[in-house]
Amino acid sequence: MNCTTLSAVLTVQEYRAQRAHIYPSEGSIQWYLRQHRAALVEAGALLLIGGRHFIHADKFDTYIIGAGSVAAAARSQGSAS
Repeated sequence: MNCTTLSAVLTVQEYRAQRAHIYPSEGSIQWYLRQHRAALVEAGALLLIGGRHFIHADKFDTYIIGAGSVAAAARSQGSAS
């Protein structure tokens, strides 16, 4: 068992608390989870263990950076026209 990988698995509340600058409220992370649930599961960033949701912090961070980059590029393209 790889403890380093498992140490990256956090409850949603633990993850949000460590990234309050991105998700300032419980509602903000819940909204993000609703909007991106399928892609987060596909990326291995959102897990269901024992009937509870957990976040793989490293994979979730990678997903956020990628999705944020795509959103910024789309917004730049829209404002360039």
